[in-house]
Amino acid sequence: MNPNEIYFARGGKGELYKFPPRKEPPRNNWQDGVLEVDLTNPQWASYSMELSFLVGMNSDKRFSLNPSQAYEGTIYTELLRKRTPRLIPYTVHLQSISSFRYHRRLNTAELSCTYEVLNPTEVWRYIATCKAEVAPVTTQRVALNDTDLGDLGIYVTSIYDFALAPDVEKGVRWLSDSAFRSGRSIFKTDDSTGFEDKEIEVRCAISFQEESQLQATLGALARLLLHSEELSINGNRCYYTQMTDCKLSNHRFTFSLHFQLF
Repeated sequence: MNPNEIYFARGGKGELYKFPPRKEPPRNNWQDGVLEVDLTNPQWASYSMELSFLVGMNSDKRFSLNPSQAYEGTIYTELLRKRTPRLIPYTVHLQSISSFRYHRRLNTAELSCTYEVLNPTEVWRYIATCKAEVAPVTTQRVALNDTDLGDLGIYVTSIYDFALAPDVEKGVRWLSDSAFRSGRSIFKTDDSTGFEDKEIEVRCAISFQEESQLQATLGALARLLLHSEELSINGNRCYYTQMTDCKLSNHRFTFSLHFQLF
């Protein structure tokens, strides 16, 4: 291994492909249980991602308290000085190094770094521009806007349909200043009926041989989510909220998509 090079550790770049979460859109929850949502101007929230790198390290100085001496100069400058490493195609800010593992025989270290993504729109632009042809898989019977996820090359491993739960009224807590000072809590049900949010979580997997195939599939999915003000899952109105649990290993990328029904 070149001591001045930086590589992704095995399975360490899964969150590089995580879609940005959506900010809560303006909405009204009417008394009759109808949820009215304004999806005309989507806003994306900043978020954090964790990536793992394999880097060269000076074995003679690995116990040094000075990082600029323990790591090779190129690595210290690129990876640990809060600038965006060249392996990340959009702007990020280093928040923390959450774990460190030294491999003595190889004179390398594995670092898990947490980054804040500063411009979510930049991430959408990067992923959505991958427009290579996708490889469809068997029909998954889960369709977004009449497009079966299998046609995009996505397997649906499970689906958590919280929409099947019955409506439950929300309890609203009222706490006056006088009650707070005396240590008493006052609970009261709001006069207007509010209903628990209905969410669907779709657990997905993408199998690929070349990473360009993964990028093509995610690009097609990103364009579908990004360019549709309103979505539907098997005919049920919804909108995308976030992507979680992104893991990349052995030519397989797994993740969860979350949707809010209304």
